Amino acid sequence: MVDRESYNEKPQEHLNKSTEAILNSSLPTHEKRQVLMQASLLAGLVHDEVLIKRIFSEVENMINIEESSTYRLIIERGERKALSEALIRLLTIKFGELSPTYAERIQEQELTALQTLTDKIFELDKLEDLEKFLH
Repeated sequence: MVDRESYNEKPQEHLNKSTEAILNSSLPTHEKRQVLMQASLLAGLVHDEVLIKRIFSEVENMINIEESSTYRLIIERGERKALSEALIRLLTIKFGELSPTYAERIQEQELTALQTLTDKIFELDKLEDLEKFLH
């Protein structure tokens, strides 16, 4: 049971205790990674970024959180979003305003397709050339 008063007054202490409890639990390592990732995501909803980084960066080093499938999915989603936004900006510079259909199709692409399109962007002569790269 969470003591709400101590949680609000001493969030760092509460998060430290929570992460220690997870790390010291009898869960297998892969489950600890997932629980810690979920705890980090939830804590990020109510606490500032500095506190979350301080607490969970130590934890990440201890359990190599990069091996977590949840972590990898979040990273890939971020890469896809960033790459699709960059491509839309570059294509807009090159060809003018994109139709909403093209923008949506770009945002729906898998990471590898976005990477390929990024590599080939200078080979596009007209907007319709995008068709051979969009699935």
